[in-house]
Amino acid sequence: MTVQNCHPAKKVAVIGAGISGIQAAAYLLRQGLQVVVFERSSEPGGIWVYSEEPSPEPVWPCTKASVGDYQPTKPGQASLRSSADTNGAANGAEFAYASDDEARRAFAPGSALWAGIMTNVPSCLMVSNLAPWPAGTKSLIPHAQVKTYVQALAADHGAHGVTEYNTRVEELRKAPGGDKWDVRTVTLQGAGCALLERTWQFDAVVVASGHNWRPRVPDVPGLAEWKRRFPGRLMHSMQYRRPEFARGKSVVVVGNGVSALNICEELVAVGAKSVVQAVRQPAELPAHIWPPSVRRVQGLERFELSEEGEESTLADGAPIPGSIHLHGGEVLEAGTVDHVIFTTGFLNSLPYLSHLHEDDTAPEDAGPRTLVTSDGSLTHNLHKDIFYIPDPTLAFIGLPSDSATFHVFDFQAQVVARVFAGKAELPSEAAMREEYAQLVRDKGLKKRSLHSLRAAGEIEYVQALVDWCNRDAERLGAEQIKGHSDEWKQQRQHFYNQVIALMKGEPGAVWPGSE
Repeated sequence: MTVQNCHPAKKVAVIGAGISGIQAAAYLLRQGLQVVVFERSSEPGGIWVYSEEPSPEPVWPCTKASVGDYQPTKPGQASLRSSADTNGAANGAEFAYASDDEARRAFAPGSALWAGIMTNVPSCLMVSNLAPWPAGTKSLIPHAQVKTYVQALAADHGAHGVTEYNTRVEELRKAPGGDKWDVRTVTLQGAGCALLERTWQFDAVVVASGHNWRPRVPDVPGLAEWKRRFPGRLMHSMQYRRPEFARGKSVVVVGNGVSALNICEELVAVGAKSVVQAVRQPAELPAHIWPPSVRRVQGLERFELSEEGEESTLADGAPIPGSIHLHGGEVLEAGTVDHVIFTTGFLNSLPYLSHLHEDDTAPEDAGPRTLVTSDGSLTHNLHKDIFYIPDPTLAFIGLPSDSATFHVFDFQAQVVARVFAGKAELPSEAAMREEYAQLVRDKGLKKRSLHSLRAAGEIEYVQALVDWCNRDAERLGAEQIKGHSDEWKQQRQHFYNQVIALMKGEPGAVWPGSE
C-alpha cells in the first residue's frame, strides 16, 4: 500500500485546553515533540468549566457556522474594543461591546453547562487512559467533579505547563506551497482590553476546540421579532443556568435531545405551571422517558404577535402576547406561553478557519478542501474523523458523537501523536479519499450521521485505529497501543443494553447509572 508519511513534526500547536486538547498535548509530549496549547480562557477544562454568568447571546436566528461565537480581531488591532463595530462587516453589530467587562466576557464565552447538569455516560466508560477516576467516583457525576478530573490530567501530564492561557487563535493558515502553519493569536492582558498579538509557526496543528460553543437557533418565521421584543423570555440552552424562573410559568422547550430531557425534568421539578415540548418528527427520544406532565407537540411553523406596535414591555407575570403555530395545525394561543427555551444544539464552528467554511453550500456539494458546509453539523474531508485529507498536518480531535467521549478522544490523541512523530504512517491521499467516500456512502450526510459511533461503531472505530498504529509499530520504533480492555467492552455493552431497554419502555428500565 502506498503511504503518505507526514514528515515528523518538531513543533505542534493544540487549539483548546479541554479534554481533547489536554490528551493531545500529553501524548504529543510523550513523543518528545514541542507543544504549545492555546486556550482563550484563564484555566483548562473547556466545556467543563462552569460559569454562573451565561455567555453573550448571538443574533437570532443563528445558522451560519463560519461566524463563530466570537469576532476575530483584525491584524494589528491593539484592543478588544477598538474597531469592534466594523470587524467582520456584516456581523459587526453582533460583536459591538458596551463596556470592557462585556468585551472580556465575550473574549472567552462561558460554556453551555447549567448548574444542575450531570454526566449521562458512566464514569467507567468516560475515562482517559492517562489516569483513572479517583476511587469512589460514582457512575454519573456533577460537572464540578468532571472539571476537577480534567484539570488534574492537565497538571499531571504536562498540558498545563505548555498552555498559553487567555490566548485566542484568530487565524490559522498555511501559505500555498509552504510547509509551516501560521497561527495568529491575541492574548488579553491586564484589567482593560489590551491585546498582545503574536504570529507563530508550527509544523502541525491539532484542532481540539470543541463544537458546543456557537448556538444553533433555527430560522423560524417570526422568531427574530419575538426575540427582539421579548429578549428575556426566549433563550437557547447555552444561556440556561437554573430553573427557578419557571416556577408557576408556562414554558415551551424546543428540541428532543438529552439536554431537552434534562431541562424539562428540572422545570417540572421546580414547579412550572406547564411544560410543552416541541419536537420535529420522527422524535429521536421516545415520549415515555419524559416526565408524564410534559406535553409533546409537533415542531415549530411560525411565531405570530397578537398586538401591534414596535415595542412591548411585559410585566414580570404577564405571558407573551403572541401565538406559536405548529406543524399539523395546532396553535399555542396568545397568553399561554411565558418562556421559550431552544435546545437545538450547536454549530460546528471554526472561525479561525473561516476560509474553509462554505455557509451556502449543501453538505453533498462540499468541495475537496471544504471543512464545514451550510448544515453546520459535519466536518468534511477527514481521514478517520481526524486528519484533514488535503493536508494531514492538520488534525481534529473530539468529533465523534454517540460515544464515551473522553475514552475515544484519548485514542484519537494517541494516533495523532504517533503520526506527527513519524511512528505511524498515513495511507496515500488517494486511498484516504476512497475510504472517506465509502464512509459517506455508508453513513450518509445527515445531521450527526457521519460522525456517529452508535451501537458497535465505537468499538470498531477504536480497534481500527489501534490496528493501524500497531501494524508498523515495531518497524517504526514504537510501542504497541493497547485497545479497549475486555472489562471496558463488557461495561459498554451493559450500558448499551440498558439504554435500549429504556428506549423500548421495558418495565423498570432507567437511565444507566441513575439507579
